[in-house]
Amino acid sequence: MYDRFSDRARKVMLIANQTARHYRHANVDLCHILMGIIKERGMAVEILERMQIVPASIEMRLEALMQSTKKMGEFTTSNSLTPAAKTLIDYAIEEATTKRANRVGTEHILLALLRPQYRKESKCGDLTWSVLQEFGLNYEVVQEQLTNFIMGDKVKSQGFMDIFRLFDKKTIQRIEEIIEAIDVGKIKSIFDAVEVENGWVKVNLGIQQGKGKTE
Repeated sequence: MYDRFSDRARKVMLIANQTARHYRHANVDLCHILMGIIKERGMAVEILERMQIVPASIEMRLEALMQSTKKMGEFTTSNSLTPAAKTLIDYAIEEATTKRANRVGTEHILLALLRPQYRKESKCGDLTWSVLQEFGLNYEVVQEQLTNFIMGDKVKSQGFMDIFRLFDKKTIQRIEEIIEAIDVGKIKSIFDAVEVENGWVKVNLGIQQGKGKTE
């Protein structure tokens, strides 16, 4: 089920399971997954912070609401997903596919969570939805923020394209392979590591360092 999920997205689901266990809920539902998104602090949280939303505030609100809920069935050691949570997984994969992403990230899970059409299938769907609305979150707003986030990184990285021409073909290919293998949010940190010293362009690739001679 999670074959296409990034490490962070998998961690979201792990935290969701732990949250359901903590509150003695029988199944992993939308509210638990939202808690996983907030606690994992992936790209979804970065988008929220760009919107001037404090993730810790959402976490506190969720905790207060879940504390007030009655047990949703008896807890088992291997919490199964509710039908709504399973639908969310399908939607998250669909979001990643639509955006031509190789992996399902936390941002895709958040977008899937913001689709309103299936929340009535969830035992805590209304609770989750009320928290999202309380903080002014809806699908269109987050979709726009994600687009701006990705396009902003592309614009920033465009200024470094001339640097790429200073490398030999093999080095450029290696850089491209590494960029494809990492999250978009980490690309800027790689570009920030570019520096020129004594006629050499040095790039910290995170895994190993490469050099390309300037003309």
